[in-house]
Formats: sequence, structure tokens, C-alpha cells
Amino acid sequence: MSVVANQDSWRVPRQFRFLRRIAHNAVFADFVLEGDFLYNGKSQGGVLIRGSAEAWIPWLHGYKMDIDADMPGTGHIHFPYRPQPNPGVVQFPVGVWQHFAIRATGQDVSVKLNGKEVIRFRDDHYRYGCMCLEGEKGGLRYRNLRVQPLDKGAPPGRRSPYTEFFDSAAPPVWQTSGKVSFSNGMIDLDGNATQASVRFARMASPDAIELDVWCKRRSGSAAPYRIGFLSDSASTGPCFTCRNNRVLSCGTGQCTSQFPMFMETTCPECWRFELTGKRIDAYRFGEKVMSCIDSIPKGAGLCVLADSCELLVRGARIKSVVPLSKR
Repeated sequence: MSVVANQDSWRVPRQFRFLRRIAHNAVFADFVLEGDFLYNGKSQGGVLIRGSAEAWIPWLHGYKMDIDADMPGTGHIHFPYRPQPNPGVVQFPVGVWQHFAIRATGQDVSVKLNGKEVIRFRDDHYRYGCMCLEGEKGGLRYRNLRVQPLDKGAPPGRRSPYTEFFDSAAPPVWQTSGKVSFSNGMIDLDGNATQASVRFARMASPDAIELDVWCKRRSGSAAPYRIGFLSDSASTGPCFTCRNNRVLSCGTGQCTSQFPMFMETTCPECWRFELTGKRIDAYRFGEKVMSCIDSIPKGAGLCVLADSCELLVRGARIKSVVPLSKR
């Protein structure tokens, strides 16, 4: 194994300067990363693998093993952002050095804590990327970091089979209405006074569409936001109304199943829509919440609308055998 704790191997990207994160200079695909961390139980941090050092929100562009507080005297590790659903939470005592080993081979990722495998998942989002370390307020220390590459040569092909609708460095190709802004890698739709919406580039034969959003509603409000796949001219097509504890179909097609209401949350949400022919399956945090039969118009674009609330769009991506067409 090679040592990765050498100071010259790490850098602080521009957007990391106020976030207490560092990124390794090398890019890894298949590997084993191991080391030790010491957690005080009063803050949070983590280890990001196959990430993007250029992203303003790096944990949405890789796999982050989050290290956070749990019950008094304990902390836990988990992967809160990807994959979905979350593969589980593992506790450990604070104030004691913990040895971890993360193994990534192809779509398979596993984590050992103190020699025992505690997390394993399979995901197709990211094939290679950089490593990042995070530790806020001095709550995390790392030591004895080593990595063993398991592949030879440069990683092949694209980093991900998904195409991002926008990246962190520049505003997306879009159409907007109402009060919409872009900063810090996020789109802010302020629909508190009047509706605000954004329409992304046209989609070509999508297999799946994903959105990472955070709805900031007034206290006690169930104000909705909408996610739709609408035509350019008539604004017709399937659309989903997302409230604080349920999702409703407001398209022109037929809802074939509606699952029980889900737990109310004020935290960021991860949505995934899988499209097979005329069938659309909607997933929230990796759990199916609705299926419907509807037709997506040719040349439709992904649309997001905020109504009586503020909505932050933190990421949007498409998986398709055909790349996004230009407007």
C-alpha cells in the first residue's frame, strides 16, 4: 500500500476554503483505503471517495462515509447521500481511535470498522474520482492513511453514466420564471411571493432522472413544489406535486398505484424517476412512492416549480443512452 498522508499529496480547492475539507491530488477507481479516525462526538465530518474536488457540494458527486454524533458517548458512520436507500448506520464509541477500511471495486463498495465488515452496497453512479477528508470544528482527526490501487493505469471512460443538468461552476442551460438565482452550486427558486420555476435542457430517451432538492416551507405549511417532464410549447406532460408527506400525480395519465404517506421531513430530499416505456416509477430516498402510466412528450424538458415556498435544487442528473440535446 502507498501512504496518502503526505502533506504534498493534498490540496484545498477554492470552494473548500471555508468548509474544512481537503482533496487528494490523485484519482482512484478500484482501491482499498484504510486509516484511523478519532471523533469527539461534538461535530461532523467524513471521508469522500470517487468524488469531485471541483464541486461546491462534493458529497452529492461521490460516496461519502459520514461521521456524525449519535447517542451520548457514541458516534456513527453511514452513507446519507448515495446510495439510496441508505445502507445503514453503524455506531462506535467517541474518543477512541477507530480503524476503517473502504474497498471499492466496480459498482461494489464495502466498509470495515475495526476489522469487521459493517456496510456493503452496490451502486452505478461513480466509477472513479478523488478522495476528500472533512472535519468541522476540530472534531475529527485522521492518521495512518494508506491506499492500495486495485486497477492498473488511468480509469477508463466517463466517470459516471449520469449526465448532470448543471455543474457547480456555472449556471445551467435553462429557462426560468419568477425569482430564480444560482449561487454556491445551487439553484434557488423563491416562490414565497409568486411561483418560481426552472426548465432544463431537453431530454432524449431518458432511463432515469434524479433530483436533490431542499424545500424550505414556512412553519406548519404543506406548500407544494412540482417536478414535471413537460413539452416546450404547450407545457403538457406528466407532473408530480410533492408535499411535505406525500406525492400526487397531476399529469394527464393514469396513476396505477399510490403508496401510503411518508414521514414528514424538513431535510433535503432525493428523488428518482425511472422511465420504462410509458411507465413512470417515482422513488424518494430510494423507496418507491408512486407508479403511473403517462406519455412524456417528445423533446420534453425537466421542470421544477416552487409554490408558496423556497426550493433549493442542489443537483439534477439524467441517465440515458442518448446524451442531452442542445437547445
